[in-house]
Amino acid sequence: MQADPLSRLSEDVIDFENRSLLTLHEKELCNKSLLLLQRACRMIDNECVLSVFGSYATGLSTKGSDIDVTVSSKHPNFLAKLHQLATKSKEEFRSSQLIRARVSICRVRTINDVFLDVNCQSERVSVAVNIIKGYLNEFPQLRPIYITVKSILKWYQLNQVFTGGLSSISLQYMIVQHLQLYNKHFNEQIQNVTIGALLRDFFLFYGKHFEHGKVSVDVQKKDFNLLRSGLLCIWDPTKKLHNVASGSYRYTVVRDLFAAAGEYLSSETRPTLSGLSCYLQENFFVRQVDTGPRRNDFKNNRNKRRYY
Repeated sequence: MQADPLSRLSEDVIDFENRSLLTLHEKELCNKSLLLLQRACRMIDNECVLSVFGSYATGLSTKGSDIDVTVSSKHPNFLAKLHQLATKSKEEFRSSQLIRARVSICRVRTINDVFLDVNCQSERVSVAVNIIKGYLNEFPQLRPIYITVKSILKWYQLNQVFTGGLSSISLQYMIVQHLQLYNKHFNEQIQNVTIGALLRDFFLFYGKHFEHGKVSVDVQKKDFNLLRSGLLCIWDPTKKLHNVASGSYRYTVVRDLFAAAGEYLSSETRPTLSGLSCYLQENFFVRQVDTGPRRNDFKNNRNKRRYY
């Protein structure tokens, strides 16, 4: 029987997933940081309600990930007040940054070195968390693929929507759509496909074949939708006609990164994650000098700039 050429890649992805997940001690530090944030928020508005959403709430959080928190408050300038309070509270917070964007956030760093991204847009977050948890149960392949792709995006500073990158929820819905339609696109049942092959085909599909200018991702419809809006359109299943990727103005860079990753994984005889890291360092360069790594950085720090 012929050996699977992607077996080593599949092993690498699973191993990377296991090493990236939070330990019990790290989870404890995160929970302590949430308590510190709650105490600070209650000093501003005693009746405010905090809700954790995003990767930490769904169980997809990894080492060094930010924790997303939304606050429901009647205070008119809650984020500005939180920023002011966190800046002064040196015993509980190391730093605070107020980021003005379509959805403004206050990014605080606690004494436990945990970063919390706080916003005041509280609608639908619990629904979105439950939707992702449902997809994790339906597609166990979602977690290892997401953690691997997310780490690559993070290395190239393409993982934050307020800097034009791809948000966590956008990436999750893209992977879900890929898994929903895998049999249709590749004529093979998903349960018979290895993690390595699913990862390779994800990169190839969104890097080379997905017509982002013509169709949109729609996980609720379980198919691509001709109705679209913006450079990249990913319809929010919790709100009609809301594009969760509307701020991803650097998606063309993300697409080129995916294409480069797909080229390596499909051309090598026995590809590995470390081999993919080296290949991207040699062949993929982020051209936006103000928001991404520069070409010379890869040459001068080749051994330091690996995500794996």
